[in-house]
Parts: sequence; C-alpha cells; structure tokens
Amino acid sequence: MYKHLLIPLDESEVAEAALVHAEGLAKCLDARLTLFAVLPLGAETRTGAEASSLQARREELKEYLRSRCARLVDEGVQCHASVREGDIGEEIARYAEKHEVDLIVMSTHGRTGLARWVYGSVADRVLTQTSVPVLIVRAEGS
Repeated sequence: MYKHLLIPLDESEVAEAALVHAEGLAKCLDARLTLFAVLPLGAETRTGAEASSLQARREELKEYLRSRCARLVDEGVQCHASVREGDIGEEIARYAEKHEVDLIVMSTHGRTGLARWVYGSVADRVLTQTSVPVLIVRAEGS
C-alpha cells in the first residue's frame, strides 16, 4: 500500500522526529523514502551576493539530506533526496502529487493558540493542499 514515503526535513530535531517513524515503516513495507527540503519562497528573485548565498544554502541542504540518506541506505532502506524552492506547504504537496508519493510523514511542533496563529502550521497547509495521506508525528518535548 505504501511504497513511496516523503519526509520533509529542515535540519531541526523536531523535523527529524518523523524520520524514525518513516524508517520503521520503510523497513516493514519495503518502501522507498524521499527526504525533502524547501528553500523559502522569493529566493528566485535574489541577485548578486544573495544569490550566491542561496546557492550555498541549497548545497548545505543537499548535503544534509544526502548524509541522512547514506545512513538509511546503510540500514537497507532505499532513499532519495530532493531540494526545492518555494512555499514549504505547497512544494511538499506538489512534489507528493507529481512523484506518486503514497504517504507524507512529517512532524509538528504542536503549537496551539496564538503561537499557531502567528507562525502558522506547515502540517496544516500540507493537509489542506494534498490528497496524499499524511502521518503527523508530534516531536517529543513539543
């Protein structure tokens, strides 16, 4: 049923909480994982020093995802990494739809009230923008 899992990561411990669950599912279901990161919207309009900084940030994210994939591959899990630019929620949903993802596995800070209203919730945006099932993991300590 679930053969391709998408795991959005942002280099935080909160985001990586989902990785443990995704790895377990991948091993049980013989599924492949795509580790996914998004550079913020508006990056494409930057020029000069900002553009080179953006390129450096893109490379940092790619290396971060590659290192996580390498560990997973060592554990016998098929893994791929992808970095995109744009709105985080939209890019997660777009990638999932385009690449036949069966399940999105992501974590949340678990914010409520004013903090949720002010900061928004990537998980909420993903849930409303995709028809792909989403497994949301609440990060420990959130």
